[in-house]
Amino acid sequence: MSIGAIRIPTLVVHHENDECRICLFPDVKPLMAGLKSAPKSRLLAFTGGGPPRGNPCEARHYHGFIGIEDEVVKAIADWIKASLPSGS
Repeated sequence: MSIGAIRIPTLVVHHENDECRICLFPDVKPLMAGLKSAPKSRLLAFTGGGPPRGNPCEARHYHGFIGIEDEVVKAIADWIKASLPSGS
């Protein structure tokens, strides 16, 4: 994926304890650094929640923000609202 080609506001949401091998938390730093063309970018990193169950790449694990879903959804919605142009 050409991260540097993204030219829209970009929000990355990740759980620090996500064990999905495709998107481990240490990989977020280079991803964020690559968003050079995005006019606005932000990382929302979460901890807590649980207890995780099953496959680490699915919803009932930290990958799905198990136990903190409401907090995560609120934070995402708040970022979207704050990113809207004035008058929207």
